[in-house]
Amino acid sequence: MKNNRYIVDPKYTSARLPESAYTKAKSITSKWSVLKKHTGSLIGNVDPIYNLKIKEFVWPSNPLNLDGESLFAVISSANLLYRLLCLYKATVESYGPDGYKLVWTVSLKHKETGETLMFGEWKGGSNMWTRFHSHEELPESFNKDLLELLNFLCSTKVPHPYDGCVAGSVA
Repeated sequence: MKNNRYIVDPKYTSARLPESAYTKAKSITSKWSVLKKHTGSLIGNVDPIYNLKIKEFVWPSNPLNLDGESLFAVISSANLLYRLLCLYKATVESYGPDGYKLVWTVSLKHKETGETLMFGEWKGGSNMWTRFHSHEELPESFNKDLLELLNFLCSTKVPHPYDGCVAGSVA
């Protein structure tokens, strides 16, 4: 990490987001359903990068030349969990002090493909897991909707359920 601050670091206070933020949130989140518990084997090899120039997640064109930041440098695991809970009535799998490298996870199912996406904390940082070994293996709609969800979660448009302030800010 090049600096000591996360890229997603909301202001202490915020004004209400416009009603369109709720519409956008519903449009994005409706493509995913909450899983109470993940099943199967998931790996963390699908790792988009946050392109600092265009300020969004993209797939690296060359894995050895990453021009951007990984999810763990973009948003804290605490803020990621908080925003997921603002958007979904999700089940948090908590491993507590027995979790060692993994303290919490939230699993979503992509409605169109049936594929699982799991967000969580890994060694203190934000992370995500799928069953795929690389982004080239992702089904096209899963790929598109995953990037859309990530970019939304790391934007200034995630509404808190109360009064529509930015999730992570105080109303």
